[in-house]
Formats: sequence, structure tokens, C-alpha cells
Amino acid sequence: MAQKQDAQQNYVGIWPVILTPFDEKREIDYDSLARLIEWYLAAGVHGLFAACQSSEMFFLSDRETQQLVRFIVQQVDGRVPVVASGHTANSVAQQVDQLNGVAQGGVDGLILISNRLALAEGSRLHLANANGQTLLASFQAGCQAYSGVMANFHPQLYVWLYENWRTHPEQAQALAEHLDYPACAKYFQQQVGNFATHSCRVRNSAGHASTFFPAAIDSMMRLGESLVQRVTKP
Repeated sequence: MAQKQDAQQNYVGIWPVILTPFDEKREIDYDSLARLIEWYLAAGVHGLFAACQSSEMFFLSDRETQQLVRFIVQQVDGRVPVVASGHTANSVAQQVDQLNGVAQGGVDGLILISNRLALAEGSRLHLANANGQTLLASFQAGCQAYSGVMANFHPQLYVWLYENWRTHPEQAQALAEHLDYPACAKYFQQQVGNFATHSCRVRNSAGHASTFFPAAIDSMMRLGESLVQRVTKP
């Protein structure tokens, strides 16, 4: 009974979804990843979620995903639990193979993403995506809805995307590339010194500097620093 309670306590608290840093050639930058992990741990997080959608898992090969997870587990070295997902295939059989490969990396738990399972042929489930990063790809794969926080900012853009992605594929792709996560998060990591670039695979981030996002992130960083000082003040 005590062991069961201890296991349950492993999955509480704050669990960042780990970004995947890339170099200028869009290869995984493991030096930046090591700095990111140490930055998370120094902040006092209770666990880490690897090979997730923020990791751009749909744009990683199975081999890259397994190497990524293994590196994260080794870098963390037992200081907090690590869970991972990474099942991106359409067939359930392929997803089982992917999850077995991730499990061999030594994670403490596997996270099953239900919408991947619901895409299996003959499923009666209807899917609602909450992640703007993968929204267009999810519509193309059979998702029927979007229910994400970014619809609080510009819902009309998401309505247009849902209603027009089939008939206007080029405009839909251009719109999807301007829904700027995870480039904005990688820009933040670049500013705090963890990442060498804000390169992404999920979209072309070359034009990120010309958008309003850097100014917004800079403002958020100043606010964060101010709040940290207030809550840590003796």
C-alpha cells in the first residue's frame, strides 16, 4: 500500500512539456537541450514530459524520438520523474511499436494521446484538438474540432481555418505558419541563454523576428522577473 501511495505522489506538481531545440540545420541541439533540462530543474519542477507535441514529436523520426527520450532520462538522472509519449503513427500496431521503443529509454511512465488512438479506422470518436501548433495537420488527418486557449485571442482565424482548409490549402498553410508556437517559446529560451536558435521543424520560424511576438515575449519576461522578485521578497 505504501509503495502505491509513493508511486501516486510521483505524478503531482508542475510538469513542463519539453521543447526540442534545433540548430541552424534543424538537427537536434543536445547541448541546448541539456541547458534547458537544468533550467527546468533549477526552477523546482516536479517532473518532465518528453516527446510530446511541444517537442514537435510529429516531426521527429522514431529513432530521433528514442534518442531524445534516452538523453533526457540520462540528463535528469533520477532527480525527477520523466514521462513521454511519441506515438505518432496512424495504425495502432505501429503506435504500440513506437511506445515500446520509448519505454526502452527508461522513462517512469508512458502518456497515451487518445486522439492518436481515435484516428484508427472505424473509430466512432470525434476529435477536438486543443493545440494550435498541430491544428491544420490534425484537420487533414480527420480531426473535427478545435478547443484551444488561442481561440480566446483570434477565434475568427480558427473559424476560417476550419471552414476553408480544404478549399484554400495554400492560404491555410500560410495561416498555420503564423500561429507561432513553439517558435515564441524557443525565442524565450534563446533570450535566457538556453537555446542557440529558435529554429523549428513544425513551421518556418525564419520570419519570427519581424512579428509582434518577440516584443510580447520581452514584455512577459520583464513581468516575470518583477513577479519573481515580489513573491521571493522576504
